[in-house]
Amino acid sequence: MDLYRRQELHSNHLANLVPEHDEQVWRFVSSMTGQRMVMDWQPGKLSLAKLVEREKRLARRANQNLEWKWYEALDQTGELAAQLTKAQYEADDLETFMVVSIDRLTMPATGLKVLRANSFADLSIVFGLQEKIWQQPMSERLQAAYESWLHDPQAVSYFWVEIDGTPVSSAWIGYTEQSQFAGLWAGSTLPDYRGRGCY
Repeated sequence: MDLYRRQELHSNHLANLVPEHDEQVWRFVSSMTGQRMVMDWQPGKLSLAKLVEREKRLARRANQNLEWKWYEALDQTGELAAQLTKAQYEADDLETFMVVSIDRLTMPATGLKVLRANSFADLSIVFGLQEKIWQQPMSERLQAAYESWLHDPQAVSYFWVEIDGTPVSSAWIGYTEQSQFAGLWAGSTLPDYRGRGCY
């Protein structure tokens, strides 16, 4: 986990994320959406309670939404979770965090076709699926992804899965320069096709 922390949580891997770091906090701010994300923290001059309040205050002052990434493996005492709850942060759904060596992966079930996006039309399929599944507009995310992809096509790979020629699932992989990790994000599958190995 320490290696992941150094190589991923403290490093910028997307063109539209602006890194910010001080003696206690690593955060990114999206230049597209203004979303502010605290990725990691360490003990220092400020108590954890004051640090949590400071981040809320900074986000409010900048008129930005704030998300604090929480990892159980980095908060084994539960202190950070308790402080975030006390400061009225809203817990989102738990996300799964897995690390697997790529040589241990098996190929997906037969009948699945995995396709990589190489154009705006392809990205429209990826984000069209996200829009259907989450029932939220994705046009701004599509445009931001396209601009980011044009700027640095090696930073993120976008994929979708087809079954019998029908797009049913999509996700993307983010790569951090000089990191041994790649992050698989936003895996989403249409309800009727879940449980079939798409993601």
